[in-house]
Amino acid sequence: MRLLSLLASPNCHKASVCAAIVIFTIGLLYNILKDYRRETILAPPVRRGKPVKVNVYYETLCPDSISFINYQLWPTFQSLPREVMDVYMIPCGKCSDDKIGDKWDFTCQHGETECQGNIEQTCILQRSIYSRSMDAVQCIMKLRVNHDTNGRNPADERQCMKDAGVDVAEVEGCSGGVAGNEYEHEMVLETHKLRPRLDFVPWITVNGDESDDIQTAALHDFKKLICKTYLTMNESAAPECN
Repeated sequence: MRLLSLLASPNCHKASVCAAIVIFTIGLLYNILKDYRRETILAPPVRRGKPVKVNVYYETLCPDSISFINYQLWPTFQSLPREVMDVYMIPCGKCSDDKIGDKWDFTCQHGETECQGNIEQTCILQRSIYSRSMDAVQCIMKLRVNHDTNGRNPADERQCMKDAGVDVAEVEGCSGGVAGNEYEHEMVLETHKLRPRLDFVPWITVNGDESDDIQTAALHDFKKLICKTYLTMNESAAPECN
């Protein structure tokens, strides 16, 4: 406003005064834009290294799985981007299967209801976008907190899927069909590949490694474990870990 008033003043009838004001104004605007461009548009992007690969072997009705997913995995998942931590969920745990006819028959630590829950979550994870599937799984597992973990509430689970943007009809069709049966068989195979075999659920591996130290760290401060591993892998800390 001061510059505009100067330009409109009688003094600006003199060419030299007007020219000086215009040159000053242009210079001021140039410096402002230059600083803005340096600090924002040309600001270097956050450099990312390799993400920490995490496998979570769990059971849908296991109290320890419920606790880990709600109080360790989920807060860490929300605070760290996929460029820092990439999670692969394997619903099975201490499960097994046998081929009967043309289908797999599953046996689960917490009974048939858990087997059904494992298949449902496997279908969610296989048939949905990564972020949506994780949202749905966490919501369903949260239903178990402070509730009877020996049962399931299909209506509430459907609402979790809807809220997460997961196609409920597709998941239910998968869970009750051949696809879900085969998907869960793959989860059994993945779980049985572990060497040594898991002796506790949930079982967490980091970059394919498993140990008592990893297990203890994951159950007590999962984010700290991931941030420490990321730093070791990439020689620089993820900004979200600071």
